[in-house]
Amino acid sequence: MREHGWVFAAVVVCCAAGLFALLQKAGDQGGRFSALVRFVGFLGSVSAMVTANRLFAREYGGKTQLFLEVLPITRARVLATKWAIGAAFLGGLVTLAWVSTLVFMRRTEVITTSDALRALLATSAFTLALWSWSAMAGMLGRYRYVAWLVLLFFTIYLEQLASVPLRDAPVLRLLSEASAMARAPVSPRALLEVAVLVAGCGFVTAVLGLRGSGSMAAALAARMTARERAFVVAAVMVSIFVSVRLKEERELPAFELEEATRSTSTRGVVGVMTTVDVGEEAARALGEAVAGDVDSLATTLQLEKVPPVFILPQHGLMPTVIQRADLADSDGIVLRGAPDVEVAVLRARVMHELLKDLTESRALKEDRHALLDGFSVWWTARQDPVLRARWWRWAAASRVPLSEASVLRWFETSEQLGECIATALAFALVDTLAQTVGEERTVAMARALFSRPRSGLAAVLFEARPVALLREAGTDWGSLTAKAEARRREVEPGQTLATAKLALRAGEGGSQVVAQVTGASRWRVLYGNLGPWARGQDNLRRLDARGEQATLPLTLSRGERLLAVVEHDDPALGCPVRLEAVRLEAR
Repeated sequence: MREHGWVFAAVVVCCAAGLFALLQKAGDQGGRFSALVRFVGFLGSVSAMVTANRLFAREYGGKTQLFLEVLPITRARVLATKWAIGAAFLGGLVTLAWVSTLVFMRRTEVITTSDALRALLATSAFTLALWSWSAMAGMLGRYRYVAWLVLLFFTIYLEQLASVPLRDAPVLRLLSEASAMARAPVSPRALLEVAVLVAGCGFVTAVLGLRGSGSMAAALAARMTARERAFVVAAVMVSIFVSVRLKEERELPAFELEEATRSTSTRGVVGVMTTVDVGEEAARALGEAVAGDVDSLATTLQLEKVPPVFILPQHGLMPTVIQRADLADSDGIVLRGAPDVEVAVLRARVMHELLKDLTESRALKEDRHALLDGFSVWWTARQDPVLRARWWRWAAASRVPLSEASVLRWFETSEQLGECIATALAFALVDTLAQTVGEERTVAMARALFSRPRSGLAAVLFEARPVALLREAGTDWGSLTAKAEARRREVEPGQTLATAKLALRAGEGGSQVVAQVTGASRWRVLYGNLGPWARGQDNLRRLDARGEQATLPLTLSRGERLLAVVEHDDPALGCPVRLEAVRLEAR
């Protein structure tokens, strides 16, 4: 305690502060003991590493171990005492965290003692296994961080290369959602894994500390030579390179949905889930339309492989919202939309996701994002005059003119206009491009622009750039946007006129956001807080309003930033119109 007491005290203070922060957010984490599980997983690991470093590596590297060896006690007793002190210290931290979590959560939830003890058993078993590994790593002296790096790369291999979720990994399963909810007993298999790990690490620790009168541990306690440091750095870099290459070359299994109604696609799998609102006939018709787009795009762009596409009608979503499901361990495109989602927008979204995946998201770069959005729509509407006229009418409703600046700053343009009108504006750009240089050259440009990128430095140095492709076609951004804007102004949008204004109103407790709208009886405000480095906000909250004024149900403190947009569904257009989009900061 005289040598390490201040370090242990600092660990306790940091753990207390971390647990307090985790408990404040416990209501949003979805588990009764989620704060405890996260505390053990992160702060417990850091505490175990610090404790092992002080009790083993530092004492062997300094003179403390030499002092202990001249005392009339055995090396085995010294080693066992250190091991027991570290285990007791970490066990005490976990127990205090468990008690604090239990008291805090019982203010709002009924938690039985048996459920609480299950959570304590799971986290204590994990802490015991973690300490066994930490003690073994501490005995490795100058190679202790190498042991932690090996453990890190092993977990990365399990999750990314072997497709084994961390919640199902050995020992780590003790910190799964089941432990956070504490509604089921701890798996005997997990406890057996802990026992095996503790026995194995304990054996290695004993060998290092006792074999040859402790000469192995003493030799490992010396500092690394320059040659050893170079070797470790090189090994880490090679391991990172190999893991990245293996992940890139690994083929994910194709996503499969047996209940979906499949279409007659010749290049891939296209399926639409049948529901109460979307019968088999409607699902098949939608699937055939999407399959036609996919097949023609794959043939024209000479795509060797097309991922499976599945569409899931889902209640609870706005008709204008289309979401893509996250498939971590399988290959495919799964889109969710309302049963009455606009089919034209849905078809364009499928093309958009196909091209985005094909280019490994490089098509989302600012200098080509507008071409991606526009080409996705143009491909589905190029042979349908009625659909093309509809997209032109939506483009005519844009309050932002087409210009080189608005195209090359497409993220800001899309934020100002919303997805529907911005996509229509991009369609007007690509449709004008096809009229100017011809469809054949437009397709050739898309083939060069939306191809699978090269790997490494060549992906940046030798990729096709829109400016060069336009120059080869005999045009440029300035003349192309001018022609598209002239065509757009000739179209009658037919929308009702509505205006909106968002402003901050200072109050005693902070600033409130007030929205004022004229010309629309029903409208909505989408809003969300922005972090200091956030470019945008995907998950916005929604406030539906009627009349001319509404106040958002939040108060901004000084320095807080907010993204707020006002939209209304224009009945004449059949498309949501974004009236205003501003970023506000409370002063």
